[in-house]
Amino acid sequence: MELPEFWRDFTESEVFSNVYFLAIALILAFGTLQTTGTALNTDQPVVSVVSCSMYPGPGEEGLYKGDILFVKGTAFEKISEGDTIVYNVPDRVDFSIAGQDYSLVRNSSNPRPSTDTPVGEVSLLKAARVSEDMDRASIRVDGEEKVVDEDQSYSFNGINLEVERIDTMPIPVVHRVVKKHGTDLETKGINNPSQLEFEQDVRPEQIHGKVFFKIPRVGILKILAMDFVGFNGDRPFIFDRYRPCEVEA
Repeated sequence: MELPEFWRDFTESEVFSNVYFLAIALILAFGTLQTTGTALNTDQPVVSVVSCSMYPGPGEEGLYKGDILFVKGTAFEKISEGDTIVYNVPDRVDFSIAGQDYSLVRNSSNPRPSTDTPVGEVSLLKAARVSEDMDRASIRVDGEEKVVDEDQSYSFNGINLEVERIDTMPIPVVHRVVKKHGTDLETKGINNPSQLEFEQDVRPEQIHGKVFFKIPRVGILKILAMDFVGFNGDRPFIFDRYRPCEVEA
């Protein structure tokens, strides 16, 4: 059976050739990434540096924009202070009602956290970053869905719900371990002037692994691609607000 002429012409064209080889490259790249992840015991075997919070000062070892990092799944017991780790930040909302503090943390093991309060059951549906300085959450209060912002107050049945903190990070963070405790650890971007709230209590289940090798600057193409599609380049993988890269005093 002969192929239609238009299809035969298309398959012999340069456009088809480019699309075909791009598709093959993507399939091979995805397969290689999956295989690498299995071999290194992590679901984040390769990440890119796209911001400045690990930018080194004089005489320091750090990370630059465009560095490609290789990550190995590592048991919590084998992570030490000074290691650079990759970890996720779960969605979190802290709030208070009538002087009582509550916290809801949403992760893979608890996708719909909820708690009983004086205004009824409160559930965290999702959280999202709307700007560099603002996170927003969707919650359900006694069956009613409500969008809430950090540092705002909302009334339910005449009782105020005070939103004190919202955390969300859609892509993992790469920072250095500065303190390790029995069941958790703390991290910090070496170029950040201080710790961020979510860095002060990193649990084993959040950690993808430890950085063990880097290829300098190769990931700059990824940064350009992310900028091209409108993805804010100073948020993924390393969280900071410092751009362009300079050593922070």
